Amino acid sequence: MKEHTKGLWKGLGIGLATGLIIGFCGPKLISNNQKKPEVTAVEEPAESHDVILEDNGILGYTAADFKDAVAGKATKQKQLVVMEQDLHETTTFTQAGLANLSIFSMYKDVTYYATGVYTVDLQNIDQYHITVDDDTKTVTILIPHAVLQYVTPDLSKTEFEDTSKGLLAFGDIELTAEEQNQLEQSVINTMTDTFNEETYTTLADKYAKLSTWEIFQPIVSSVSPEYKADMKFVD
Repeated sequence: MKEHTKGLWKGLGIGLATGLIIGFCGPKLISNNQKKPEVTAVEEPAESHDVILEDNGILGYTAADFKDAVAGKATKQKQLVVMEQDLHETTTFTQAGLANLSIFSMYKDVTYYATGVYTVDLQNIDQYHITVDDDTKTVTILIPHAVLQYVTPDLSKTEFEDTSKGLLAFGDIELTAEEQNQLEQSVINTMTDTFNEETYTTLADKYAKLSTWEIFQPIVSSVSPEYKADMKFVD
């Protein structure tokens, strides 16, 4: 009876010890077999998207970029035609008669046509004629005033009126080649003076600003579409 009881207690002791060992070690073994989660490094965000673009040269530009682009285009343009103005002038050629008396004299009206061509000289525009205002996003370009470059007569349009005669004048006026050349030159000189009047030069300056803006605005936009060109005269 004692031996049976002793064996029973021994068995219970072994079982209890085994249970304690399993209870302590089991969870640890299971935990060691679990897969650890991967840790991914998180990059710090950039201060702004624009900074990244500028660092890569996508949005980066300087005042020198505008100046180089505009000055380079100006050099290629040189003399830019900004306006062509048609004009006609009527003059009277007189052929004096006997003793320069009007009753013996004859008169003929001659109308000449010509075109005045105005240009702007862009070849001397350099970086000193260009300023960049980042606050207003404006590129100001100084240009010279438009000037009358030349006058081109259209002799094919010349109109000769009928001859007016004094009471005692007979025949018709016949201009010699020399007289006709002198008359043409006189009319061209008169037309040149007219083309240089303020009415026409002011109009030419207006077209000068418009024509040069049409040239330089695309150049400015190619550097930055946010900037605009502003044309002003040197003086």
